[in-house]
Amino acid sequence: PGRVWKKRRVEWNPDVTAMPAFKFLRRQMAISAELKGCVGLPLVVEDELFVVMFFSRKIIDTDDVRHLLASLAALLSEQEAAGEKEEASAREKSESRVTFEVERRVSMTSRETDEESELSELEWGVQGEGP
Repeated sequence: PGRVWKKRRVEWNPDVTAMPAFKFLRRQMAISAELKGCVGLPLVVEDELFVVMFFSRKIIDTDDVRHLLASLAALLSEQEAAGEKEEASAREKSESRVTFEVERRVSMTSRETDEESELSELEWGVQGEGP
């Protein structure tokens, strides 16, 4: 994860057990866990960097990496679409509330204006003068 973090680039190793220990510090742990292939992905979310590591018990070839990245891209696209749909729904609800509030205030203002008109007419009538 350190190299992926530092370079902010995808790193793929077909077989980490074949790498020298100084290059893959967790080589012995990978051997013990019977892990072979590894793909490290840097993900930036709201200006924060995350490194996601995928391990496999088999040697990972180029097609495996392409398949993994395509699947991940599809998943992220689905999540983004769902998030956009949720935001649109929330925005629509908010706009409905604003519309209702504006209509309510206009209605109240209209009634207040009518009341003021009636009061003005009453005042004018009492004073005996017209507007």
